[in-house]
Amino acid sequence: MRRTSRRFTIHDLIEACIEATAQFHPDDKSISKRTVQRDIKFMREELGAPIIVEDRKYYLYSDPSFSLESTPVTEDDGILLHEIRQMLQTYHEFQQTRELDAFIARIEQSIHGTLSPNQKIVELDHFDRVPGRQYVATLYGAISKQQPLLVTYRPFHDGQASEAPFSISPYLLKTYNSRWYALSYNHAIGQLVQIGLERIIDLQPSDEDFHPPTGIQLDRYFADRIGVSADFGAMPESVQIWVKPKQVAYVRSRPWHESQQEISQDESGMVIQLHLIINYELCAKILSFGPGVKVLSPPSLVQKIQDTVTEMMNRYTEEIQA
Repeated sequence: MRRTSRRFTIHDLIEACIEATAQFHPDDKSISKRTVQRDIKFMREELGAPIIVEDRKYYLYSDPSFSLESTPVTEDDGILLHEIRQMLQTYHEFQQTRELDAFIARIEQSIHGTLSPNQKIVELDHFDRVPGRQYVATLYGAISKQQPLLVTYRPFHDGQASEAPFSISPYLLKTYNSRWYALSYNHAIGQLVQIGLERIIDLQPSDEDFHPPTGIQLDRYFADRIGVSADFGAMPESVQIWVKPKQVAYVRSRPWHESQQEISQDESGMVIQLHLIINYELCAKILSFGPGVKVLSPPSLVQKIQDTVTEMMNRYTEEIQA
């Protein structure tokens, strides 16, 4: 828009944007008019770009000397970049985040008064030593390219034993409780499985054909549970839980699940209802609250929690008697 010898229509700007992004997204030529209009609005309001419209059709700068390249980066911008960089370092398994981190570092160096590179503002729960992180980039690439993989796997319940290699079609990477999982189609058994990356022994390309996800809404697959685990074919159930008064505010501020609803509340406490798959993570959540909560229904979950608490009590009783 600085070229005053030419006036740009919105369609000219769309073409220019497609051309400018072609090196990054060569197959994407679907930049919309609305996207460009939002960008123009952002440039005006956030970057102070003096963009005007002539004859209700042509876009240009009212000040021909204006350039985004000469727009100064403020100290506040530097602090924000510093925080973003810290968050990106949490996911350094991805080549993209490592490259972006290096790019932001170069910008930081050009800003006077930015924080020390070692000074933290945000502390995230993260564990660098979790086994399996080295497979994240491989799985990410395989999902993007629809490349089946040959997995050698060691389930927890088998100790040090490993299964014979089997092929998977990976669909989705997920983190839960500082661990990585890959939702995948297991070619050997013909069903979906959650592969815990810390249990992978080896990962290689497979010669089998990719099995595309059919009838699966990947972005909602884990929405019906807490965490990742579920028995094959398990369906969501209604669960009612009593919460003691001292825990009410906490449970309200941090819902257990997106389906959480308040059924009743009085001086004796609150009753919430969840609609989800009953799995290991739900039981662990209930037990983590100790006497602060009590399962009211369904009876099968009541019994499961009772059995677990009884077994725990017996363990401690045995130790005291010994």
